[in-house]
Amino acid sequence: MKPFSTTTSLGEDWGMLLRLAIPSCLAVCLEWWWYEFMTILAGYLNKPHVALSTSAIIIQTTSLMYTLPSALSASVSTRVSNELGAGRPGKASLATVVAIGLALLTSVFGLLWTTLGRESWGRVFTKTMRF
Repeated sequence: MKPFSTTTSLGEDWGMLLRLAIPSCLAVCLEWWWYEFMTILAGYLNKPHVALSTSAIIIQTTSLMYTLPSALSASVSTRVSNELGAGRPGKASLATVVAIGLALLTSVFGLLWTTLGRESWGRVFTKTMRF
């Protein structure tokens, strides 16, 4: 990707932006639509109230599981770009290593939470849930 300059036309810049933005937007929309599609299909299963309830629990769980990695991604991207912009590649590298370590730690925490706390998590949504 070439940097912005006065020699590039506005049409080229918009074209590059759209070539990047449209697939990204489509990916996000497909993820949202997938949840909607699964909700509709769950309504056609045997005992649809159980299927829809389970689907809602899964959606809430995945939403919680994405929150921390998403925040970490945004913060490390900002930190690394600031360090590179300030001409400190060593600190940018250190921030990247720390972020990878935190990502591994949060992944292990998420695994343990969903595995060991599955019964408690189910009771958050209903008093009668048994595993």
